[in-house]
Order: sequence, then C-alpha cells, then structure tokens
Amino acid sequence: MDLMITGLTEWQTGDFEKEVIKDLTAQKVKITHKTTDKELSNIAKNSSLRVINKKVNEVKANKKAQKITMLLVQDPEFKEKWIVQNEDEFLKELSAKFGLN
Repeated sequence: MDLMITGLTEWQTGDFEKEVIKDLTAQKVKITHKTTDKELSNIAKNSSLRVINKKVNEVKANKKAQKITMLLVQDPEFKEKWIVQNEDEFLKELSAKFGLN
C-alpha cells in the first residue's frame, strides 16, 4: 500500500536539552533537595512537552506530498487482521518524511 503524506521540514533536535533548560528558567521552576523523583519527572515531562509543542508549531510543512510504502500481510491466525510486514523500515521512513530523524 502506498501512502502519500505531507510531512514537516526537517527539525533539528540537537539543541533540545538547551531549549528545555531555557523553558525551565522561563517557568521559574524551583528544584530543591526536597523535590521528589516523581516531582522531577513531572517537571521534566511538562517542560519537554512544552518545547516539543513549540518546535512542532514552528516547523513548516513540506509543500509537496511524499510517497511511502507500507507492506501488509494477512495475519495467519486472525484472517481479519493485517500485519505491517516492513514495520521498522516503514516507521523510520515515516519519521524521516515528517522531519523527525
């Protein structure tokens, strides 16, 4: 099955950590010795999600649709179910086309 998608232009993820630190500073997050691991995890998750949301909104969409191929085979045990035969390759290609490599 061929799919035509319009993904995003490439998003450079190299400065992600710096962007998260900048976000934490802007949010005036206070971390002390009393901050629990669960609180730290939530702080990091929330900051990361804000940065990802901001970056995705900044990235431009590709002007031209691109073709990717998904190979499907019928599940031998459940005839009504289909399996993606080239799943790893397909997901890598899909990520690349959406600019998330």
